[in-house]
Amino acid sequence: MKLTEFSLRNPLYVGLIAICLAIVGVYAYLTLSISIVPNITQASAIVSTTDPGADPATIETQITRPIEDAIATVQNVKTLTSSSSQGLSVVTVGFATNVNADLVTIDVERASTRCAVRCRRRQTSRRSESWIPIGAKIK
Repeated sequence: MKLTEFSLRNPLYVGLIAICLAIVGVYAYLTLSISIVPNITQASAIVSTTDPGADPATIETQITRPIEDAIATVQNVKTLTSSSSQGLSVVTVGFATNVNADLVTIDVERASTRCAVRCRRRQTSRRSESWIPIGAKIK
């Protein structure tokens, strides 16, 4: 017997099979534990410092470089990048993979507060790679 002949003669069985397959599919979807994007735990921190009205050269010499020098003394620093612009200094610190990601922000904050720089506001934050979007829709 062909599949189409069986389906036309027994629509109730075909409907039950379709419903069973749908239920099994929904169950498999709900219990599936595969992640498309793995959890990346690269320890890193960002120190952003503001001094409104200061030009980029002043920010570089009086804020960014002293903070970089202080953070360079922290152990297990892998990368150290910085950016100085009008009234804003951003220092990004990347650490080796064998460090505790929870203690990174504390170590960087202690090191950056040791250097005496004039600034209005300093903020140290922990950066997580899972915050970075995979793609963005551009109109």
